[in-house]
Amino acid sequence: PPFITPGSKFIDEHAARRLSRLAASGDLVRVRRGLYLPAGFWEGLKPWEKYRIRIQAVHELAACRPVFAREYAAQIMGLPLIRTPLPGELGPLPR
Repeated sequence: PPFITPGSKFIDEHAARRLSRLAASGDLVRVRRGLYLPAGFWEGLKPWEKYRIRIQAVHELAACRPVFAREYAAQIMGLPLIRTPLPGELGPLPR
């Protein structure tokens, strides 16, 4: 899905602070720092779809092309997972 970002052409009039306020109010969901999705869209997703979007967010924010392994790679290739990893298991972006 196209993420909503502070520089997005869809919402040029909104700054990062406005997006943060919309996320705090429940209108948007912060997928990763600077990447948001409409709350209604997010809530309609299944857990493994949310996981896939989180992986996509990591890819979009990475300074250099990331290499995904294990559950991340399986999800990207469309392989079934025994369980959907928790949000914190995706970890921080490498610097």
